[in-house]
Amino acid sequence: MILQHRVLAAVSISVIYAFVLGACATVGEQLAPVAKPPRLTGTWKGEWGGNMQHPIALVVEKQDGAVVSGAMTFIHHRTSTHRMTGRIGAKQDGSVWVLMDVEGRDFPLKVVCEQRLEGTGRSSGHQGPVILTRE
Repeated sequence: MILQHRVLAAVSISVIYAFVLGACATVGEQLAPVAKPPRLTGTWKGEWGGNMQHPIALVVEKQDGAVVSGAMTFIHHRTSTHRMTGRIGAKQDGSVWVLMDVEGRDFPLKVVCEQRLEGTGRSSGHQGPVILTRE
């Protein structure tokens, strides 16, 4: 009987743990697949705003369907370039977004048109609006 309770407790803990992990995995932006993702390859330049404006450049080097990768360069006190990965999808309102991770910094950007991305950048030390235009 004690063994059954321990097994039941272990199974219950496993189910709760899996549920919590699943919930964490769904926190944040949820995007639906896009039938024809916009082509984002190329160079984009703009600013990461907020209380201080920082010039940034995004180079999307590779795109495989809805998955993009490349590099983002920040110019603040010094220039630093970081690897970027992202995925393209649609929000419930039909707007198309690219959710980028730049080495731990979140950059959800709306595809306004073929030449413009707008959204917000977040890192541990800075947060604010981002506007990028294709070069």
